[in-house]
Formats: sequence, structure tokens, C-alpha cells
Amino acid sequence: MPGPRSSSPCARKGLILGAFASDREDEASQLSDAGEAFDRRVSGKLKELLAISGPPLKKGKTRIFHGLHQDFPSIVVVGLGKKAVGVNIHENWDEGKENIRAAVAAGCRQLRDLEVPCVEVDPCGDAQAAAEGAALGIFEYDELKEKKKPSLGIQLHGR
Repeated sequence: MPGPRSSSPCARKGLILGAFASDREDEASQLSDAGEAFDRRVSGKLKELLAISGPPLKKGKTRIFHGLHQDFPSIVVVGLGKKAVGVNIHENWDEGKENIRAAVAAGCRQLRDLEVPCVEVDPCGDAQAAAEGAALGIFEYDELKEKKKPSLGIQLHGR
């Protein structure tokens, strides 16, 4: 009988974690609560890799790391912009939620392109916005296509 990891469709899982921009450009990004918890699990290696991989993450940009944790071979850190940006009264929407949606969508598309079958998504402070971003980010109308892309299994990280 094969091991549980080898036969499972989710043997290769990806993880999307959020990082907020700091108030000053020369400071490192601040990980979300789930990102901080994950960084502790990997003994600070995630923050170390983020620091040496280039400038702090901008809103909507991503960085991918491989082999950092055995449960998640591929980890995408997404830039969420500044924390608590509030509601844009001219557009009548919450900029913070929109930043989460856009960032999580970018991370999901990146993992889908790597053909990772299962993804866990950091709620980034707003689980509904993260779920919406994940669903909208991987949506493709393929009803009329002969060859359909495999679906991506998504769930919230830590649930």
C-alpha cells in the first residue's frame, strides 16, 4: 500500500501568506498573523529569505519560495499594501479588502501555473476577502474548451 503522501492528490500543497508594507520604504515587510506563525515554525527562515530576495514587497507583487517546509513545498508571499488603509469614499469600497483580494488572486494564479493541486490561503485579516480573491483569481471560463485545466483545491490556512 503506498504512503499517504504519494497517492494523495494533495501531496503537493502550496501556501499563500500575506505581508503588509511598512510605513517607511527602507523597512522590511510585516508578515500577517499566519505568516508570523509560519515563520516561527520554520525558525525565522521565511523572514530571512524575504530580506535577501530583494526590496520589500509592493502591493499585489509576489515572491515564491520552494523547499522551506515539508508540508508546503511551494510558498508564495503576497504583498498586501499598507495595513488598515480604510475605505475609499470616492469609489465606495474598502481598499484593504481589495488589496487582499488582488494579492491572494495573484498568489493563486502563480501556484496554479506551477500545477500545484492544493493551496492553503492565509486569511490576511479578512477571510472573506481572501476567499473571494482566491476564487476569482483562478476562475477561467472553459465551458467550451475541449481540454480543461485541472481544478485547484483551495482552503483557508489554519482551519
